[in-house]
Amino acid sequence: MRIVVDEAGDYLDAAARIWAEATSARDNDDEVPPIELSRPIMRRVLNASPRAFLLMVLDEDERPVAFAAIGPVAEN
Repeated sequence: MRIVVDEAGDYLDAAARIWAEATSARDNDDEVPPIELSRPIMRRVLNASPRAFLLMVLDEDERPVAFAAIGPVAEN
């Protein structure tokens, strides 16, 4: 496994796909929603700050298997 810091958003669709699949599994939904529904969620996190980025976990075959969307939290 390898971890990639994706500041350019090259793995945006992969993260959106993983999000959609995980959400379906969590909700016991047999149908995975289309990527067009989860992509805006990923974009919203990444566009919230110039310091936001994706951490992608790639398997031995360089396929994305997990991610974290990272962004700073606003101070109150």
